[in-house]
Amino acid sequence: PDWRYVAAATWDKARPNLLLIDADHGRLIRAVKTERFLTALAWSPDGRTLVTAGASGSLKAWDAEALLK
Repeated sequence: PDWRYVAAATWDKARPNLLLIDADHGRLIRAVKTERFLTALAWSPDGRTLVTAGASGSLKAWDAEALLK
């Protein structure tokens, strides 16, 4: 929401598939390996939560501040 970070997802189950990137510098901040294929990502309007959706239809809400540390 503040354009400082980009969240990206991949279908690679062997490596981290949730990536948080510094938008200004293109630097990877955090890579998280989830247990499922990710199909969608969305930031909450206040930027405090990142929601991921999996191929199985499951949703997970992540504390964005904790992910960025």
